Amino acid sequence: MNAQVSATIDNFGNILVAEQTASIDAGFGFPIPVQIAGSGKVESENDAYINLTFSGEIDLIPGLPPTCL
Repeated sequence: MNAQVSATIDNFGNILVAEQTASIDAGFGFPIPVQIAGSGKVESENDAYINLTFSGEIDLIPGLPPTCL
């Protein structure tokens, strides 16, 4: 799985990923649009963490209701 998202980092090292849509290839052979948002913290020159929330729907079988992520 590979996707790029934009984030901001303030002077205190707080990371904010504002809600945005990204396309993710989950191995189904087609990109899936998902909503991504999150936050994190830069703790040192070499250490940081980010918690991301993903949400969206996948049409696994055309004609049936989509499956939520």
